[in-house]
Amino acid sequence: MKKRINFETWLRTKSPIIIIISLVLVAFTNAQNKQSTTSKVVALTHVTVIDGKGSDANSDMTVVIDGDHIIDVGPRPQIPKGAQVVNAAGKFLISGLWDMHTHLGKAGEVVFPALISNGVTSVREMGGDGEITIALRERVKRGEILGPRIKATGLILENPRFIQLLERITGDSLAGKRIGVGNADDAKRAIEANVKMGADFLKIRTNASRDAYFAIASEARRVGLPLVGHLPVGISALEASNAGQRSIEHGWVMLEKIPEDKLKETAVQLIKNDTYIVPTLVAGRGFRETPDDQVLAIVDDTAGVLDPRRKYVPRSLADFWRKQIEMKKFESEKLDWMAIRQNNLEIFRILYKAGVKMMSGTDLGAPLCYPGFGLHDELELMVSDIGLTPAEALQSATRLPAEFMGLGASLGTIEKGKLADLVLLDANPLIDIKNTRKISMVILGGRMLDKAELQSMMDRMAAEAGKN
Repeated sequence: MKKRINFETWLRTKSPIIIIISLVLVAFTNAQNKQSTTSKVVALTHVTVIDGKGSDANSDMTVVIDGDHIIDVGPRPQIPKGAQVVNAAGKFLISGLWDMHTHLGKAGEVVFPALISNGVTSVREMGGDGEITIALRERVKRGEILGPRIKATGLILENPRFIQLLERITGDSLAGKRIGVGNADDAKRAIEANVKMGADFLKIRTNASRDAYFAIASEARRVGLPLVGHLPVGISALEASNAGQRSIEHGWVMLEKIPEDKLKETAVQLIKNDTYIVPTLVAGRGFRETPDDQVLAIVDDTAGVLDPRRKYVPRSLADFWRKQIEMKKFESEKLDWMAIRQNNLEIFRILYKAGVKMMSGTDLGAPLCYPGFGLHDELELMVSDIGLTPAEALQSATRLPAEFMGLGASLGTIEKGKLADLVLLDANPLIDIKNTRKISMVILGGRMLDKAELQSMMDRMAAEAGKN
């Protein structure tokens, strides 16, 4: 039996030169081992590529991935020696999907398996938990947890009186989650707080006045952070766009009919200002268009008999759904939400036909808006209710969000040099947008997750949800 040598004893018996050479060799070996584990090359062969740029699907293509980047795409690119070859004949490759309106809330990373398994590789987190979400974003960046890429706001900008009302009704403090803006001084303070927190953008939900809104817009321009959010009270879409608001969420909560010619004029300016619309149709379906008793029946059905997706919902999210339904009793004004929905759809259709860009978002956190699954619901509604083509709907969840977030050079399309966030489908989504649900594999930052691994992730998620 060989005698084990203590490393410290060994050091004392060797000359400095030998020690230095040995340490260099150890470091070199470690570097080689690290490189060998992070630079694995994968080639998807015979796949139909839907690149997201608007061109037709390209069949019998090969996509070569090295580490977390695409290094080649073409009919017959050179496949590096030793690469893992995956025969993807009969399958369709799209870019990873974005959910451009999420509220991860207290559930946080618990919903990540459902997002990833549904091909959602990036999210725009629209606020509600401040530093908690910012910290989650950083943990994903560092690779501590497997999750979608996160772009996040910090503190939601609100009318101070709305915050007071909400705290009185719920009994919960919103400190560290939302911040009131009643005037220009408040706007500066609130936005500096978001900058310090590390927010990627600013989110406005309610405004105290027109002056307060324009003060927020001015401060956003000063610090160089994009302003997004709800269409503020007393502010037209044209005014919001001209003030620099980059996206308008949900729609117009009103019944006033806007003449088509005026909407077309507004559309011209929205396009000029590069202002996007995020309809979040699926959120209204669960929160406003389904009777509350039906929603609560699904929330209480933990076994998922009424809706199989329910069994993947963590208790924290289900409780939040229930709370939102209960809070509806405090609404002072009873609105005809079906009429509002129809009015919004007419507005969306006119803006879409005029060329205004639209992005897919679910308002994850809203009742019956299932993590991951809801994104596919939204894509279908954008096609059936607004009129987007399947190709346009795909771009609303891939290329357009990446460009909107300033990441067009690295994400959103399938091209050489882009990050390898990809989804492999069993059927063509250009023929039927419902085919985005038929996921064979998800590739997140170059990591391949096949159907079996994705199902295993979902099974564990269901088991954890069932314990609560």
